Amino acid sequence: MKVWIYLFATILFTIFQSVHPESFLSDIPGRKNCGEVSYVEFGSTNVFFYMNPEKSNLIKNMVEEINKEKIKLTVDINDFDCFTTELSAIASKYPNPISYNNNQPIFADPEGNATLDVFASSLKELISQDLNLGVLGMSREINFVVSQDAHKFHQDQTANQFAFLKQYDSKGPPLTIIQDLTLVDWDMSVDTFSATIVQDSDSKDRYLLTLFPGEAVGMLFTQSPSYLSSEAHPSYAVPTIFPYHAVLSPIDRLATKTPGSSKGKRLSTVLRGLALETQLQTLKENSRELNLNRPEILTTAENKKELLYPNGLIIKELPEEILEFKNSIDLEKSWVYKHPDKENVEILEFNDPVLSKLCMDVAKEFGIEGFKSFSFFRFIKKDSGFSYFDLSDLKKDSDSDVILLNDSSLPDNYDYFNLAQDFSSKKLPWIQLYHLPPQKACFVPSSVFPEICMTPVEEILFREAKVDSMITDGIQSIDKIVTKVDVIVLEK
Repeated sequence: MKVWIYLFATILFTIFQSVHPESFLSDIPGRKNCGEVSYVEFGSTNVFFYMNPEKSNLIKNMVEEINKEKIKLTVDINDFDCFTTELSAIASKYPNPISYNNNQPIFADPEGNATLDVFASSLKELISQDLNLGVLGMSREINFVVSQDAHKFHQDQTANQFAFLKQYDSKGPPLTIIQDLTLVDWDMSVDTFSATIVQDSDSKDRYLLTLFPGEAVGMLFTQSPSYLSSEAHPSYAVPTIFPYHAVLSPIDRLATKTPGSSKGKRLSTVLRGLALETQLQTLKENSRELNLNRPEILTTAENKKELLYPNGLIIKELPEEILEFKNSIDLEKSWVYKHPDKENVEILEFNDPVLSKLCMDVAKEFGIEGFKSFSFFRFIKKDSGFSYFDLSDLKKDSDSDVILLNDSSLPDNYDYFNLAQDFSSKKLPWIQLYHLPPQKACFVPSSVFPEICMTPVEEILFREAKVDSMITDGIQSIDKIVTKVDVIVLEK
């Protein structure tokens, strides 16, 4: 009887989690019930996660005011040339968002902007009170995020802060640039999620700093001006700062469900400024460092890269002879069985004798020998949502070793992030996208394999960051993509 009660309760809890993700995510870093400040490092950038009831209420009141007063929002662009455009939100209660009071500029309406100014001023006080950071040279942004068509990978230009530094006493205490970023649900649809995409420069993995329906997620990016990007675009008016990152608008979270074509919208609020390096160092010392599952990167005797992840994943470059043999095999028409589609994925099973050599050679690269048998499958994904691999559906033992190969072929302006792992269940505020180009293979331990899934086929998740950041001619029509992952199952 107790077993049945436990199973029933577990099923109910799982269903509740699916419908109301905020109920079990509320104590993850950056959410209001977490109760502590934590941080993670991306190169020379520190990202702090913090949220408390005071900040949560401040954001809630700001959104309610925008909705109640039907405030129109647009942006104000710097007068000087600034490639990524430093944007400051300006607002108006006037019905026509293009003009105000006989075609006066929209910022002539003091009532609309007062809502944003009060929010920014109150947030500045909270940062001082909660994080003990005095904010100098402040500027603010509030952006609607409905569609990602107009968003690209970029690094930030904090023009106002660099202007402040030019006037700052060079003998004064060192200052660090800070950026308070808050992601806010503004009518996101059920079973969707949004994120800020951040790329790690060492592993090239991407991390989706997530926002789910019903949430507000708080972050603080910090970086010293002495650590600036050396890859600035020629059109940049000021140096760039922070890792390559991009906006991910609300998309389907599950491959099995969708709210339809409309995914809803979110707000991003940004307050930028400068703080004393000593204050930020104290904040870091008093905060909890989060485990990023960042790999140890080794170089083999053959000058090949090998990435060893703390969770047991191994990604390594394959020798040229294995790659040449792999590319010589034509699998497009040689499958023997098509499994029922599952989670927006087409699943093909192969039994070509030539695959025996490929599987044995690849397994040997990872030191795997003596397996009883092998199976070879191809997973083809063409749509949204995260799609999980399931060995039980393929009638394979769950304790089998698994090696994944990327057989996708993407245009030059894309990169390969076919595999994902959601760390929310481990109380971490991100989804990790593993960088797995076609010349590499990925060993996944049986204990981790149930958590690995195929990344949603949303083009912005696959865009090559540096190439994307150099595009200057606005919105473009981009190629749609299909991703393919070959799954080698080695049964013990």
